[in-house]
Amino acid sequence: KKIKMTTYVESQWEVLRSGLENGTESRESLYRLVEEICLEGYANDFYERLALMLFASAQNKVREISADQIGLLQKMALAWETQSKETMSVRNICLYLDRSILHQGCPSLKEVGCLALRRALQSEPGLETAIITSLRQICGRVLRGEQEDIDDSIY
Repeated sequence: KKIKMTTYVESQWEVLRSGLENGTESRESLYRLVEEICLEGYANDFYERLALMLFASAQNKVREISADQIGLLQKMALAWETQSKETMSVRNICLYLDRSILHQGCPSLKEVGCLALRRALQSEPGLETAIITSLRQICGRVLRGEQEDIDDSIY
């Protein structure tokens, strides 16, 4: 029975992962799948897998951010917006899991998604220096009265 259950859990994880990444399943069926897995006692396993999935997604976003100074902050804002939307989508589908995990003292999936992006940003070599340089350039432009060509979406 253990082998059958492991195979079942793996197949359910693949359905969930694929559904979240590609939209191959309805949100309702994914919610039911997560609820069923939690009732079977695999909430912690799925929680850990979701955390890894959110971190991998955040790492991909951070890798796409180039160091083109002013554009860097806009790309970071877009990465934050995208990560936040993805995290909320995962949380909404996995609400049953999120609530069962919170009782065990684990961070919510929303927190996990935010922390994933922060960790990914911190782990990217040279990004902190590029951010500081971008901010200095923007401040310099504002002080010189050149702020009218700066996109307000980065603030």
